[in-house]
Amino acid sequence: EHIYIQGSNMTEARMLDGKEYSIYAIANLGYKVKIKSIKDIEDYCYYFAHAKDYQIGFPMSGKISHTAGHLEEIKIPLTRAMTKARIVVDRSRLDKEILWDIRSIRIVNSPKKTYLFKRNSATDEGDFFKPGFTLNERETEVLNSTGNEGVDLYMTENFQERFAENLCSYIEMKVDYFSKEFYTEPD
Repeated sequence: EHIYIQGSNMTEARMLDGKEYSIYAIANLGYKVKIKSIKDIEDYCYYFAHAKDYQIGFPMSGKISHTAGHLEEIKIPLTRAMTKARIVVDRSRLDKEILWDIRSIRIVNSPKKTYLFKRNSATDEGDFFKPGFTLNERETEVLNSTGNEGVDLYMTENFQERFAENLCSYIEMKVDYFSKEFYTEPD
């Protein structure tokens, strides 16, 4: 049985006391998912239209195994389908004459899709957003001030068993650097 709930976080389901159940939950997709079997839900893959889709809500999912009791409330912990990486810059150990300003930050090889109930891994370069989740100069200004609280970057899991440069995700920063001896060449 599957139940679609819109605008609520609770529902009722009839279960036989003492029987074992696998209970799955998916949230924040914005549409009803067509599920006909356990395999359908375990293989369900969410596709992002663009790298900043997190702004309209994070898809979330959770699963528990539970032995039913009489008239009980069951809570299913949900996990976001995206990871948040907070970037905070500490320049306290740099010499005072050194200027180090961040111009942009991006996630290279940010996957376009994620599985909600199994490991997610990109298999070829077509699985990624180009250029990926990016913060421009205006969005990184906060990192160039003292006492900054940081900025957040979001991406889906990209599990790779072996290192493959063209398939691994990583964070790239463009930075202007000035000191008495060195400097960044202008673009």
